[in-house]
Amino acid sequence: ELGGYIEKEGNLSHDGNAWVYDNACAYGNAQICGNAKIYNNTQVFGNAWVCDNAKVFGKVKIYDDAWISGRACIYGNACVYDNAEIYGDAEIYGNAWICGTACVYDYARICDDAWIYGNARIYGTACVDDSTKVYGNTKINF
Repeated sequence: ELGGYIEKEGNLSHDGNAWVYDNACAYGNAQICGNAKIYNNTQVFGNAWVCDNAKVFGKVKIYDDAWISGRACIYGNACVYDNAEIYGDAEIYGNAWICGTACVYDYARICDDAWIYGNARIYGTACVDDSTKVYGNTKINF
């Protein structure tokens, strides 16, 4: 099956059903593994990982040492970078930015133009939207 673009064989794991579709690309030391899927114009690069059953589509950028796992879903124009982690059933979309050492997990939703950074933790069923900025050591759980 014709897929997207990978810079080297090591960007796409042979274990599981991971795949790079459409115009999506993985390069640098990025890893797409497990059953993860990246679609459309997604770019995964640097030392970023997308694994397990995560799905990423749209014009998303994931880079630096970011880690996406579980059944997380990221789409739209979202950006995840630095050492940020997205996992569980978390959903990131719109123009949301997640960076620093921030973690978004469980069933949390980050959308619109929200920024999550620093050492912030968003989890449970929390939803952060609009132009909200969450940073520092803030923890939000609903």
